[in-house]
This record gives sequence, structure tokens and C-alpha cells, in this order.
Amino acid sequence: MIYGWSFIIGGLMDTQSYISVKEAASRLGVSKTTVFSLIKSGQLRAYRFGKLFRISETDFISYVEASRFLEPFPVDMGEENCSNE
Repeated sequence: MIYGWSFIIGGLMDTQSYISVKEAASRLGVSKTTVFSLIKSGQLRAYRFGKLFRISETDFISYVEASRFLEPFPVDMGEENCSNE
């Protein structure tokens, strides 16, 4: 669910769309714990409204774009190609 709030920053009205941690986790295909870890590490920006954490749609899209893997994957991604050697 996307939340929209209007608030005043520096005398200017700002309208942003926010998503919950649960929504971010669902859209990324990860757990809420993983999203909180991304927030804690500074990889994903979030805002705290009382006890609730919200992520702006803009920050979420920026995180996804920054996480894009640009190199092509090999055709065969078997276990022998996934070692850390």
C-alpha cells in the first residue's frame, strides 16, 4: 500500500508517496528483517513517523536502480560457477 502525506519542509509544501517496510519487502521479494537491515546499514533510506518506518517511493526506486547488476550472467549458472574462489 502506498501512503501519501503532505508536509512542510523549509516553508515549502512537499507531497511524497511512501511505502511500508512490509510493502518494500514484498516488492523486493525479501523479508521485513532484510529491509530493516538495509535501512540500518544506510543502503535504503527511510523515515520514521512515530513508531512506523516508511520509505519514499523515490528512495525505493533509487535503491532498486543502484542495485542493478549490469554484467551479463553466464548461460550455465550451475553450482560450479557460483563458488567464491
